[in-house]
Amino acid sequence: MNQNQKFALATGVSWLMATIILAMMTTQHGQAMPWSRLAVVLILAVVAVGARYFKTVLTSYVTMFVMLYLGVLSLGGIINVTPRWTGLGILIQGLSLIGVLAAGAGLVIGFQTRTDARRNWYQKKDK
Repeated sequence: MNQNQKFALATGVSWLMATIILAMMTTQHGQAMPWSRLAVVLILAVVAVGARYFKTVLTSYVTMFVMLYLGVLSLGGIINVTPRWTGLGILIQGLSLIGVLAAGAGLVIGFQTRTDARRNWYQKKDK
């Protein structure tokens, strides 16, 4: 599995967890579904994966930003769940933990991308 496939998998899992957590938390607190926030999360995930596959200049920065955003959304599920020891609370915390770990994996891939790009730039400069 190459880096692009790993990143797409990490982004997909992190996006799915953030979306599920957002939906569960809004229904738990009795609020309306935030469709605009769900759309922003989806657009960010698609832009990050697209930038990764098209190898744009700012790929590593987009990767890190989107993974931080998805990680913070997932972390909010751990922090803001109110009945922590009910079935729904434990489910939200478990999904949040999966989302945070997937976002962390995406961050590591983003840092590796940045390191590889910088290494290639120095190698071209030395020649």
